[in-house]
Parts: sequence; C-alpha cells; structure tokens
Amino acid sequence: MSEREGGPMDPGPRRIVPAGDEPGLAADAPVQRVGRRAVAVLVVAALVIASGWWLDRVGANPPGAAVAGPPTGAWFCPHGGAKGWKAWVVVTNPTEAASSVRLTSLDASGSSAPATFAVPAGRQVYRSIPAGAAEAATMVEYFGGWVGAATVVQTPDGALATERCQSAPHPRWYLPDVTTAPGRTTYLVVMNPFDTNAEFDVAFRTEHRTVTPGSLTPQVLRPGRSVAIKVNSYVLGGPDEQTVSADVYPIIGRVVAGAFGTSESALRAEEGQSEASALQLIPAGGYGSAGFLQIQNPGKRDAHVTVTQLGPTSSRTVATAGTTTVPAARAITIPLTGFPDGSIEVRTKDDVPVAAAVRFEGPSADEASIGAAGPPGTAWLVPAATPPTGATETVVLVNPGTKATTVGLRLIGPSGVVATPTVSIPPGRTVLFPLSSVSAEPMSVLVSSRRGIVAGAVTTTSDGKGYAGTTGVPMPEKSSPP
Repeated sequence: MSEREGGPMDPGPRRIVPAGDEPGLAADAPVQRVGRRAVAVLVVAALVIASGWWLDRVGANPPGAAVAGPPTGAWFCPHGGAKGWKAWVVVTNPTEAASSVRLTSLDASGSSAPATFAVPAGRQVYRSIPAGAAEAATMVEYFGGWVGAATVVQTPDGALATERCQSAPHPRWYLPDVTTAPGRTTYLVVMNPFDTNAEFDVAFRTEHRTVTPGSLTPQVLRPGRSVAIKVNSYVLGGPDEQTVSADVYPIIGRVVAGAFGTSESALRAEEGQSEASALQLIPAGGYGSAGFLQIQNPGKRDAHVTVTQLGPTSSRTVATAGTTTVPAARAITIPLTGFPDGSIEVRTKDDVPVAAAVRFEGPSADEASIGAAGPPGTAWLVPAATPPTGATETVVLVNPGTKATTVGLRLIGPSGVVATPTVSIPPGRTVLFPLSSVSAEPMSVLVSSRRGIVAGAVTTTSDGKGYAGTTGVPMPEKSSPP
C-alpha cells in the first residue's frame, strides 16, 4: 500500500469519544438564554484568560518565523459528510524540514483520539478521515516544517468536493453560496476544537431580507465538537429570491465555519471566508459555459460592484452586471454565461466590503463552489484537489494586474518534487496549467511570482462524474521557491 493511500503509519478513522462534560451544559438539557448577554459580559474576561492567549497563536506559522523550538500550527477543516462518503486530508510540506502531524476528527459527540504521522520535507501525504456525518470536521496540527492542508470528499456516486482548510479562527465567517433552491440542500458546518464553550450567531441574507433564527442566536457549541446546521430548515427562497448567503459570528469563544451542499447528482463545498473586501478574486476554470456568482454585502452601506471575467485569451465586463448595486445586509446572484474558463474579479466603489463565491458545473452534472482567494500575493501553496486514486487536475493562475508576470511552479507529490516548470501570465488573464501533462499522480503546487497573483485548482475525475475546485493558501514571500 502506498504512503498516500495509507500504510503502517495510517491507523485509519478512530472511534469518536465524547469530550468532557461541562456543568450546566448536559447534552440533552435545553440551553437557558435568559440574561445570557449580561452573563457573557461578566465571564468574557475569564474566558480570555483561559483560552484567548492560546487561540490567538493558533494558525499556520510561516517558515522561518522566530519561535522557541520547532514551528507549530494548526489547520481546521469543517468538511462535512454523509453515510457512505469517503474523505481524505491532503497534507503538503514544501519546506526543508520534516514535520510531525496529528489528526483529530470531530463530530456532534466529541473528538477522536489523535492519529500521528510524519510528512517528510518536500512531500505530500494523503490520510483517510471520517466523513459519515453532516457535521464531520478535522483538525490538523503540525510540529516542525510548515505544512498546508486541504480536504477532499467523494460520494458513492462519484460526486466530488474539495476545499482548503483554515489556519485560524476568526471573528466572522462569510458563506455567500448556501443556496436552498428547489432540489438543493445546504449545511453549515461549524467546529469548536478548543477547550472552552463557544456561542455563535447565524444570519442568512437573500435579495430581500435578513433572517436571524431565534434558535441560532446564539447557538451553543461545546468543546471538541462540531455541528451541522441545515439551512433549508431556516430559510427557503421566496419570490424573486435566487440567493441565500450566511454569516457566522462568535459571541463567546472561537469557531471555524464552512458549508457543503448536495443536489440530485452534485456535491459542492465552500470554505468560510474570514474577510469581506472591496476586491474579490476567484480563480476558476474547467467548467461549462454557465455559472452563478453570489455576492454578499454584510455591511450597512450599499455596494456598487463591477464584475469582470478574466479568461485565457481575453477579459470582459459581465454585461448583466455592469455596475450593480448590492443593498446593505443583502445578497444577489449574477448569472455567468458564454465565457468558459474565466476567473472572476469583483470590485466595489467607495471601498465597501463584500464577500463573493461562484458556483460552476463541471463536464457532467457535478458542481463546485469556489470562494474568493484573498488579496493578490507572490507565493501560494495550491493543495492537491483530487482523491488519491487521481483525476485530471489543473492549476489556475490569475494575473489581475496591468503587467505580465512570470510564475514558477514546484510540483510536489508523495515522492517529492516532480517538476519545476515556469509559466508566463499576461495582464488581466487566467492561465490553466494541467498537471496531468507532467504526471498522473496527485500533486500539490508551490507557486511563486514576481507580481501579485491568485492561485487555485480545479479537478475532474477520470470518469467525468466528479468536479471540484479550491483556492490556494497564501504564503509569505520568503517561502517561495528560489
């Protein structure tokens, strides 16, 4: 058995064991909300002392950071699942130092005993993870060389979803594409891998309303657990409503949020976005000609947005958008047609921050939701976006600037660096680099550029049933290949 399929160091999924009980929060007891906000004010100082110091230090420490002892950090992956689904975490170590990795699985009953394995320097490793419940989540801790992490989930019918994991909890999570259109079901997945209780609120936004369900304001999540929230149970699209988006924001403690959705023959996953901004860049490719762009405005000012598609040979402003208004505290959907393999740029006037995600259909009926990658950067780690059996994977490189740039790629597989090609990206263009042109095995890619770009990956399985996409992980410039 190969290393990426699991071997002597891969014990497989562990039995989920309950975390310790906390007084006053028995699993079956209703949570009393009377006076909760007042109580929160009194206890917040104690919570900060107990957990804030450590939480503020959880995350992906950059290679070479000044730390006492080996670099450490964690990735948080609220991927979800269902009965019969398979899932893997892909861990890539692009540094020159070996790393020890510890996996912990979470669900509604608690967290698993950790499974530990090594990721050698310059290597990529797959590990199977549990995905039998909607709230399934995984925490990846590392000690030694910096690593990046992503998850890949596949249904028994072959539909595929992938998403990069998050390096830290944040004060707010934005999920623009949690549609509940007819025939579609979407779940929020929220995880609390920490050792204190968390409380968070959820708000859903459509074209015409904001919904804040009383039962989710707040939602209490005990330590070492995760929860799945079925969006369809709280908001369904009404007349002239195509869009449902979500905000998740902690009141006490810290959480990490994501989402996944299903339809008759499709699976999609959406990572939570930790920031809204006036510039949103979404790397995309490998899809049919139709798609849907969701834009979420969580603020108090209307957002006037311009949408541009950056394709391999040309760019265009989306005719149906032009300059479109997204009202305060609302969300909209913009259809995208007739321009295949174009990435998306969303800009707002007056620096009004928004969040955005795009949903595309692959060669078959499977779908992918791809969120904004973050601001342009000169170094990215693009995790493998395929199951370990392999698929047709393509790296998506987007140059939103006004000058051409040269990009170096370092392709990392289970046996080490496979190749180091160089790619030129014209200004305002997307370049698709098929990894199958180099090797048939799944690979992660370390990307370095002379100018700011964004990077991601899309995947189609060999039988055409699975289609998935994810953004890359931004890295410090000093982590770039020489």
